[in-house]
Amino acid sequence: MNKKDLIKLVVVAIVLIFIIETFFMFGMGGTGSGTTGVNAQKGMTGNAKMNASVVSYSEELTVFGEGKEIAQTASELEREGIIAYRVSETGDQRVYRLTSSRNVYIAAERFFAKNATVLASALIQLPAQVDAIDASGKHFTAIGTSFTYKIAPDFDAGAVMPLSGQITTNENGEVSTIGNIQIDTQFGRADVVGTVERVMGAAYVIAVPFEKRVLNKTLIDENAEGMNYSFSERSYAISLIPLSSAQTIAITAKNLPYVTNIAASRISVKNDFVDSARFASDIGAGFVFPNSTIEIRFDEGKDNESKVMDFESALGISSLPSRAQKAIVSMPARFTYGGREYWFSGNSTQVLSGQFEEGQNVTLDVSFVSMGRRIVAVNKAEVKAG
Repeated sequence: MNKKDLIKLVVVAIVLIFIIETFFMFGMGGTGSGTTGVNAQKGMTGNAKMNASVVSYSEELTVFGEGKEIAQTASELEREGIIAYRVSETGDQRVYRLTSSRNVYIAAERFFAKNATVLASALIQLPAQVDAIDASGKHFTAIGTSFTYKIAPDFDAGAVMPLSGQITTNENGEVSTIGNIQIDTQFGRADVVGTVERVMGAAYVIAVPFEKRVLNKTLIDENAEGMNYSFSERSYAISLIPLSSAQTIAITAKNLPYVTNIAASRISVKNDFVDSARFASDIGAGFVFPNSTIEIRFDEGKDNESKVMDFESALGISSLPSRAQKAIVSMPARFTYGGREYWFSGNSTQVLSGQFEEGQNVTLDVSFVSMGRRIVAVNKAEVKAG
């Protein structure tokens, strides 16, 4: 067996292990009140997408992460009466018993702020009727049941949780197993008031299309005399709808030579890959290719727009450079959108362009991705006109 065949065999083995590990059994939590479809029979298997609901959480919280900050956070929560005691600690995994299941959100949010991964066992109720499609494309309906599953406690008890997975029915037409569970993220857009922390001065920003981002560094240096520049290369495609685990496995199996990493929100490619048409042919539509950018700054009092234009011309870029101040704008840790409170699990600051003064409040148009109430990514944030 040659090396190439061996590598393919290892990839297949890893995929099989992943599928086996993510498939699990759960006991029936009731028969539900729905009726089965005409073709629901024992042992029917198919893919389903549904709106389940979180009934409740247990009082145990599992935290994954390294560093003193996580231990310090746990100590603080224990002093505050939120954590009762530590159940176990193995490597970077710690299990805590909470004083009440109602404290799961408070504790999780504090650990998330320390870049930890947090899981809690949740009782999940499937809808009364679960519509599925089998491998032949035939539709069938199963009766939803309840089960327990460890999730990040991003959803309030009683909240709707969109998910997809592969289901199998028992002799009563009920869902008896579910595997490959994927909790779907949701997209939102909201007006958020931010505060200008620091103005960084004026700069020219040149948009470099995906197809032209492989730049001649020597040519740049020859034409950048007297200018300070930085190049932000974006060698990836953004998925308009997050990829499911099944989709990422399917794309991985293609073994495309120019793909370097596959995630739910984006697919990274080699720095010298510029063929967006080939990408669409190999992987499909539903992706956008962000512009890379060149940011140019001049020394104090030496602002020269015509030199920026000459610089663009030398590089073969025809986009009109934008001139604006750069500023670090912080968004609040929490905000309300659609009558629901959301919070950031990571850094809530953005570097934005516009006309700013330090300490100024500005209204931002923010497009975000959420998992329940937790903001997991900011796709775009810009100062709202007017």
